[in-house]
Amino acid sequence: MGMTEDLQNYIDLATEHAAVTLLWQASDASEDGNGFPITESGNEYSDMVLDKFPYLGEMVRAFVTQNQRWLDESDVSPEDCGHNLILTANHHGVGFWDRGYKWGNLLTESAHGYNLDAEFALNEDGDVVWLRVDNTILVGNEYFEEN
Repeated sequence: MGMTEDLQNYIDLATEHAAVTLLWQASDASEDGNGFPITESGNEYSDMVLDKFPYLGEMVRAFVTQNQRWLDESDVSPEDCGHNLILTANHHGVGFWDRGYKWGNLLTESAHGYNLDAEFALNEDGDVVWLRVDNTILVGNEYFEEN
C-alpha cells in the first residue's frame, strides 16, 4: 500500500510544526534566557532545521505511519501531531496524554521511543549565535571561528 496524497500532506504539515515546537521548547544557553525568537508559524530557523536535519522528517513520518489509526480516531490535526510529538518525546510537561484524545495514552507510549535535543544561545542583541539539534550544529560554527 502506497502513500496517499492526504497522508503525505499530513506528514509534511506535522513535520513543519514539529520543527517549530523543537525550537520553541529548546534549552536556552543565553545568559538572559529570553527564549527562542520564533513565532507559531515558524521562521528561517525552523526552515533550517527541516533542511539540515532530515532525521526530524524521518521521525515524524515513522510516527505518523505507525500510529495513523490512533491519530485518525483521536481526530489529531497535523499541527497538533507535530507539536505534541516533540513535547511528548522530550518528556515535556504536556503532550498527547493530557489533550483529551481517545488514544492519547497509546500515542504517548509510541512517542516515547523518540527524543530530540535542541539548544540555542542569543547574543546581547537577541540574535541567534548558536543552534544545535542533537549533535548537529546548525548555527554557530562561523561565530566560534571568528571569536
